[in-house]
Amino acid sequence: SSDVFYPKHLLEGLDPEEFYDWEFWTHPVGNGPYRYVRHVPKTMVEVEANPDYYRGKPKIERVILRFVENYLTELLSGNIDAAGELNSLDLLAIKKDPRFRTYHGWGNQTGAIYWNHDYYLFQSPEIRRALTLSINRYELAAVLNYPEGVPLKDTIMTIRQFLRGDYPDPLPYDPDQAGEILEKHGWQDTDGNGIRERDGKEFRFMAHISSSLPGAEECATYVQDQFRRIGIRMEIQALERNLLVKRIRNSDFQALFFLIHGNTNQPNFGDFRLFGKKSPLGYNNPEMIRLLETARSEMDPDNLDEIYEKIMPIFMEDMPMTLLLPWTYS
Repeated sequence: SSDVFYPKHLLEGLDPEEFYDWEFWTHPVGNGPYRYVRHVPKTMVEVEANPDYYRGKPKIERVILRFVENYLTELLSGNIDAAGELNSLDLLAIKKDPRFRTYHGWGNQTGAIYWNHDYYLFQSPEIRRALTLSINRYELAAVLNYPEGVPLKDTIMTIRQFLRGDYPDPLPYDPDQAGEILEKHGWQDTDGNGIRERDGKEFRFMAHISSSLPGAEECATYVQDQFRRIGIRMEIQALERNLLVKRIRNSDFQALFFLIHGNTNQPNFGDFRLFGKKSPLGYNNPEMIRLLETARSEMDPDNLDEIYEKIMPIFMEDMPMTLLLPWTYS
């Protein structure tokens, strides 16, 4: 993908907090391969090839983007020609239909569990490490029908490092080690009810998920079972995306399933910052802040890789979040 430049003269007076509600999105202006023509609310958007696009005018003259409730049904009925937002579980049905071909690609976007470090359960990096060790991510990939060869990681990195595989090996699945860490920190199931407790409080928390993210519920349910096996209870609540983003900005969560986005150069945390001064996670490592601030203004890709080589061990030591599976384009 490429970086997007927004028209300043149209947007500079708008409130970034209302990003997803701007009227601009109903009459967008951009510099991409296609130009806006018209839309029907909640139904479709029509775009046409941009003759001034820097890579040349696209060969497909006109494209209709339809909004549908079930992409799988629409594909199988022939109402749409292609879909890029299929639940990976739906691919089982698509693969059986000779009319369609499926393609897979790995993105630098990664599903993650954000831990609120100000919440008493998640203040220790060792506890966050134990939670990560207790999840069998390769089995999770199989449960979600991911293609083989899923690249796991436990750190952020540039897209070049991701594509080259230049990053440390991820933590293994090791529930025994996770249990030892929990025991060390005083979390034991003394009453035999299957839930660890310490100082009279159970290791129990609420995790929010996106109601619109494909596979989010299946993913969270699997993780819930993995935690249950080591004596931890995670409850699940689905929220609409905008509300989820507001929860992150306001640090109004205990744990939350979301995506870390990656662009052509380095991880991009949208209009809120996950790491740094005033991190919504409550994460504050001065050296990490310094390196990330340096990276934000660095344009040379080789220098950027060097900065992230220093970031990686810090990230893996602090475990500010638990990275799950990369986003797969199918």
